[in-house]
Formats: sequence, structure tokens, C-alpha cells
Amino acid sequence: MKKKRERRAEDMVRLKPHQCASLVKMITDRCPDQLKLPFMLWTREAVGELIERTFGIRLSIRSVGNYLKRWGFTPQKPVRRAYERPEKKFRLGLGGLSGDCQAGAP
Repeated sequence: MKKKRERRAEDMVRLKPHQCASLVKMITDRCPDQLKLPFMLWTREAVGELIERTFGIRLSIRSVGNYLKRWGFTPQKPVRRAYERPEKKFRLGLGGLSGDCQAGAP
């Protein structure tokens, strides 16, 4: 009985090493909105769209996640969401002033 040949990792790579290096540099140096992408944070979808725009290569979300893992990027959870912040502190603002009494307001 013959064993079915599995795909090797080298066979699954669609991006060249110089493309990977330029993508890592873009991701670490800029935000998605600076590259005119409709995202505020780097997500797998945002990186996938960047790859498609830059190199014309469409990858699945899973493949993009595998590349990000290979490059050393890990998923991060935001510390707090906007709807979780205390309303009183939000009204007072960071400087301790209310929204109507900010410095420079007429």
C-alpha cells in the first residue's frame, strides 16, 4: 500500500522572500489607513488586501494567518473596548474637564 504524498511547506509558499520582507516592513512601519486601506488595525483581512494590492496575489485568510505566524506576529486583544469605559470618566475627559469646558472653547 502506497502512502499518499503530503504537501511540503516549500510547495505551499506563494510569496517570494523579498516580497515577505517588504510586507513585514510595511506592516511594522505603517498603519493600514496610511496605506489607504479601509482598516484601522492590522487584521488578517487587511494584510490579505495589502498583499493583493501590492503583488496581485490573492490568499485565503488562513494562508495570511500562517504567513503572519511565520513572520512572528501574534494576535492581540484590545485592552478595553470603547463601550466598556466608565461613562463618568468619558464625560470628564482625560484632562479632567467636561466636554463643554475644554481649554480654548469660547
